[in-house]
Amino acid sequence: MQQSGNTLAMTQQSRPNLLLTRPFAQSQRFSGEVAARFGALEVVISPLLVPRFLPVTPPSGMDGVIFTSETGVAAALAAGMRAQGEPAYCVGARTAAAAQMAGFDARDAQGNWQDVAALIIREGGQKSLVFLCAREAAERLETVLTVAGHNIARVEVYAQDIQPLNAQAQALLTGARPVILPLFSPRSARVFCAQAQPPAPIYLLGLSAAVMDAFTLPFARKAVAHRPNSAALLDAFAEVLD
Repeated sequence: MQQSGNTLAMTQQSRPNLLLTRPFAQSQRFSGEVAARFGALEVVISPLLVPRFLPVTPPSGMDGVIFTSETGVAAALAAGMRAQGEPAYCVGARTAAAAQMAGFDARDAQGNWQDVAALIIREGGQKSLVFLCAREAAERLETVLTVAGHNIARVEVYAQDIQPLNAQAQALLTGARPVILPLFSPRSARVFCAQAQPPAPIYLLGLSAAVMDAFTLPFARKAVAHRPNSAALLDAFAEVLD
């Protein structure tokens, strides 16, 4: 294998397949990023966790909101929440962009939930904030902020329903060619491991060490993103291909 810049030269026969398990739109976007950097791969999209918006009424009189996903922004809007320029503390650039488009004063923590907590604490003062999140979201963020003296109201605006791997994904996993498997959350890793028994070699990509810890099946290669974003995951992609 030869590598030149960001382009990896491989024969078509040796190129691994790519299995994406995020919701369809996010998987399509990541597939485009992969193709732009590494060239075409055979891609199968089989979402494992599909968001379902919940009917809720977010509390009023808060100083701002917290978003840890783009889906949280969309779900909040679907629930009838209308932004009036209040602060929105966001986990990353894409979530911040979605919040800004929705009318919030988006503030990008550029990382994960810990970075969101650190950003809020660093601003100082005691804030009343609403955390608009998935039903399955861990309670770590609001626990840290509550200990720091903030008032956090948790509102679960969407659920992540488990879906079975589709026939195309199962076909990839029963083949002989390697399968590159990017995983973005510990829960998606656990759901995948509960459904799949792949004889195909797995090239595992994790958005964090926690994702890797949740993956319990054998794998042939692995790489962990150095930051919890898609750009860093693409760097990890290069590691497993090299």
